[in-house]
Amino acid sequence: MAASEQLKRLVARIPDPAGDGRYTNLDLEKVRQIEQVVDELARAAGPSALGLVDLLVEPGRGDDVKAHFALHLLAVRVTQKGNEKARTEFAEAVASQIGGDRPKAVQAYLIEQLQLAGTKAVTAALGKVLLDPALCDTAARALVAIGDGAPEQLLAAWPKVQGRSRISVLQKLVGLRVPRAAEAFRQGLGDADPEVRTAAAWGLARLADASAATALLAAAESRQGWERMSQTDACMVLAEGLAAAGKKDEAAAIYGHLVKTRNDPAEGHVRTAAEKALAALQKTAAAGAEEGFRPLFDGRSFAGWKTTGSTAKSWKIEAGLLVLTGGSDHLFTEEKFEDFILRFEWRPLKPGYNSGLFVRGRQIQMAQGGAGMLFGSKEAKAVPDLHNPPGQWNTWQVTCVGTKLALEVNGRRAWEIDNFKPASVPLGIEAEGHPIEFRNLRIKTVGKAPP
Repeated sequence: MAASEQLKRLVARIPDPAGDGRYTNLDLEKVRQIEQVVDELARAAGPSALGLVDLLVEPGRGDDVKAHFALHLLAVRVTQKGNEKARTEFAEAVASQIGGDRPKAVQAYLIEQLQLAGTKAVTAALGKVLLDPALCDTAARALVAIGDGAPEQLLAAWPKVQGRSRISVLQKLVGLRVPRAAEAFRQGLGDADPEVRTAAAWGLARLADASAATALLAAAESRQGWERMSQTDACMVLAEGLAAAGKKDEAAAIYGHLVKTRNDPAEGHVRTAAEKALAALQKTAAAGAEEGFRPLFDGRSFAGWKTTGSTAKSWKIEAGLLVLTGGSDHLFTEEKFEDFILRFEWRPLKPGYNSGLFVRGRQIQMAQGGAGMLFGSKEAKAVPDLHNPPGQWNTWQVTCVGTKLALEVNGRRAWEIDNFKPASVPLGIEAEGHPIEFRNLRIKTVGKAPP
């Protein structure tokens, strides 16, 4: 729809940008002016969006800075809580303007706003744009941001796209980690483009599908240079995911193959890593068999853990790992424990991490700088020097028997106290908004210590 004179006057009320065309260092009065304009636009989000779109022009064809700014601010506004109806109207209005004759630069900007404020209802429109090489990557990123409905559109486009679009679509499917993309990844392994082949290998690896092992190993064997290295890394990731999911025999087969075939000195680091991983698998298997530990996490579901409607905002299961994605929804076991030995591995993904393990209702810190500290205890202090940096796995053993509580970190005793109040309560993992991965959670219940 053509922008009305009223809308044009409203947009004109937005203060002029700085000399570089950006809105930075705004004073309070200018912020208030802008907020008033956005308030009026939001009263009719759909029509306002259509009018603003009509004010956008191809770069170099006119001044549309204020219209660009207004459309983006409207996209931000409709994503706020309580604006669901406005968001739907905005997204559908903007989506109706892509895929037509508007300049590609304008359409790309509209798709960026859908990346911010899009809904499942507009994924079909974005799916059609995937077939436009000039807009494919932008549309694919918007689909991933929306999430719901994205895999279907990407998979539908996969057989039709070519060139860089083919790489973009496959890479986005890799990031989504949807099992139904496995066939696309298998097809990609035989593609003429090495980037497509590499993306396909990583897609299969991250699905932790044991049936993909033969194809991945064969693909790595048939390549040279950087592609062989990248596809070999994918094989290692697949083995790691299988091991975390409890498929230790399948993981051992991959590690064993790499130990036998990576004989070139340039690949010595691969052989060494595979040997260490294989030895660790064998050690874990032996320890589990001897000591009678049972898994707390099956690598596939939240079985044994209490979940709510908000659990998915903080937790997911990925490649056999229990993944804390952020949020603040703590996770607790359904079963209660009093006397036990708990073993598990955890890996923070970014500096500044923060989480914790709840034992008998008290927390052992899993935060950078404070990892290992038991809240409320002067004796059980933090042991940051025993922990590995972000990106590397840490192994914890927590022994809780009678009034004794002990922590071992990466094979070394951190501390032991003898004043821990007995209680039978669920174990828990704290969510503090930081991404952390967990694997190999296993427990053995034991009898109480003698008096």
